[in-house]
Amino acid sequence: MASGLQKEGEFRQFDVVTDPSDHNYLKKKTDGTEQSYLTNSGSDVCKNIMKEWKLLDKNLPDTIFVRAYEDRIDLLRAVIIGAQGTPYHDGLFFFDIKFPFDYPNSPPMVHYRALGMALNPNLYSYGLVCLSLLNTWFGDENESWCPNKSTILQILVSLQGLVLNEKPFYNEPGKYKPAPSWQDYNQQVFTLSCKTMLFLLRNPPKHFEIFVAAHFRERAYAILTACKAYRNGSANIGGISSMKKFKLSVLFKDSMKIIYPELFAAFIRNGASLQDLIEEDKMINHRRTKEKKSKSIAKFFVKFSCLYVCVLKNFVRDNHSSHQNDSLSMNTKGEIQEISAFTRFDVVSDSSDHYYVNSNVPKRNAVDPFANASGGSHKKIMQEWKILEKHLPESIFVRVYENRIDLLRAVIVGAAGTPYHDGLFFFDIVFPPDYPARPPSVYYRSFGLRLNPNLYANGRVCLSLLNTWTGKKCEKWNPQESTVLQVLISIQALVLNEKPYFNEPGHGMWPGRNIWEKKSSAYNEDVFVLSCKTMIFVLRKPPKNFEGFVSGHFRERGHVILSACKNYIQGHVRVGYFRNDESFCSPSSGSGSGSGSGSSSSAFVEVSEKFKGLMVQLYPELVTAFSRTGANLGNLVEQIKVEKRTTSLKGEVSVMNKKKKEKNKNGIASRVFGKIKGVLGLKKSVVKAR
Repeated sequence: MASGLQKEGEFRQFDVVTDPSDHNYLKKKTDGTEQSYLTNSGSDVCKNIMKEWKLLDKNLPDTIFVRAYEDRIDLLRAVIIGAQGTPYHDGLFFFDIKFPFDYPNSPPMVHYRALGMALNPNLYSYGLVCLSLLNTWFGDENESWCPNKSTILQILVSLQGLVLNEKPFYNEPGKYKPAPSWQDYNQQVFTLSCKTMLFLLRNPPKHFEIFVAAHFRERAYAILTACKAYRNGSANIGGISSMKKFKLSVLFKDSMKIIYPELFAAFIRNGASLQDLIEEDKMINHRRTKEKKSKSIAKFFVKFSCLYVCVLKNFVRDNHSSHQNDSLSMNTKGEIQEISAFTRFDVVSDSSDHYYVNSNVPKRNAVDPFANASGGSHKKIMQEWKILEKHLPESIFVRVYENRIDLLRAVIVGAAGTPYHDGLFFFDIVFPPDYPARPPSVYYRSFGLRLNPNLYANGRVCLSLLNTWTGKKCEKWNPQESTVLQVLISIQALVLNEKPYFNEPGHGMWPGRNIWEKKSSAYNEDVFVLSCKTMIFVLRKPPKNFEGFVSGHFRERGHVILSACKNYIQGHVRVGYFRNDESFCSPSSGSGSGSGSGSSSSAFVEVSEKFKGLMVQLYPELVTAFSRTGANLGNLVEQIKVEKRTTSLKGEVSVMNKKKKEKNKNGIASRVFGKIKGVLGLKKSVVKAR
């Protein structure tokens, strides 16, 4: 494999180059003593480094390539090709190395170019390499760095043989669990290895551009074939031999469905010859199409016979509606599977439309506070990534950026039982340079709409945890305990809640519960209208890296949102309490019950004419927007019909006019005397006398 690469690109295993500008340790400042050791060719440090160069030039294995720098002899860059029989096979793993000024008394420093992904217990997502030979992990004396014996070559071979091995799960101390544990871990490792391939093809390290292109041009067919075999369960991850096939997780299969076409496109752009694979895919798709047709014919006859029996028992209309409901549930199931492929946490590259993209950008000759992998802010952000990846709830999705670790984007799905239900609310987040001493800044993508007292039209998020609102000490940002996950959950639970009207300070403090509840209900109507408008804006211009999620979400929930609109307008249920399981969410005050299909309930819920008018205008826009996503809307595409209650409204208007006339008839003094007479009983007697 390596010889083929050398022939194509004449890429030597060891070579000396000039430009170290993208090296991780280039920005690390050197004092005068260190600089003198490096520039003095007669110093012991320089002599030892030259010995290392000779060893590497003569003894490197076929799967390790190294570049040294003539103007910075203290720096090295190495790439290790993942070995066959491991979940790292055919991947490329880059390491930046720096010799200390007292080398070889101290071991070299090694940084793994992780791209924000931890695909091994010894390789951290922020680049730390945990190895006894580097003295970054405790071990026996014979495993630690020995100034008289240890070399760079030993380090690289150890990384390849001991770290990037067949079962990396057991690299973690104390991991002696049964087989499924390491098998599941291998699935995660291979997924991250494939993502690493994509990132390297987009932005290969300097002096390795030709090597990266040639390697993936040669190994593309083998990598894609492995992806298909692993996804279908016809081979074990890494090609590990076993009498019994390993069970694959749904998450791994879904991840492979997404990654495979991305890899295929990247390899094609790279010039790989995949014609044989294309032909194989065509044959497989043709065979699957035939199988689907035969199955669909069989299903048709089964359904037809069932329908025939139903027709004999029920009315044709009822059978037709039930058939629609069946097809709707089948479609919904398929759409849920499609959305589940969108992982709750992932690392992406394009941050161009992020609100804070121009924040924290260092000025000329200034140091980037997030570039140092060993810095406090960098480490804390990597910890945040791990927390988010493990503990995000099902209704929050997050994307972070490989080239801008200080940026983050999150979307919160509006909870059922609130006027925000089924909506998507996006937040752009930036970590300050001194994080976590200060809380992150959060911007709500509002589209100019203010649908919550805490979420301003200009994007400001008002929250005690962000120190953007007054609160108790326990409610404010705590550098030792507070996390981004807490911020997101607080926004979901405390801000986007059931009755957002009471988020405004002072609302509900004074007596008169019924008055406040009426105002809260009216505010919920306004909120739902703005939430629907936000849906339309998000569908027109979804944020980057969330395009597929937005489309899939509204394709799945479109019919539920439209059903809610109809039920709210017709007064079958209070705004915010619709649920599509043939029942309504019951508010605390009670609003009657009804069916999720929109049947009338015994108790009518009064909604304002303003709300009805706005929803009648928005409804066709929502139908059009959801239809473009491919949502199955059935009879919901019909124009909404508003039930007019002319008699009751006229009666209410006449009563209100009479009351106004009576109030205006007499002045303040007469009204006061009238109340006094009523208390003394004089008013009643006068009325009786009349």
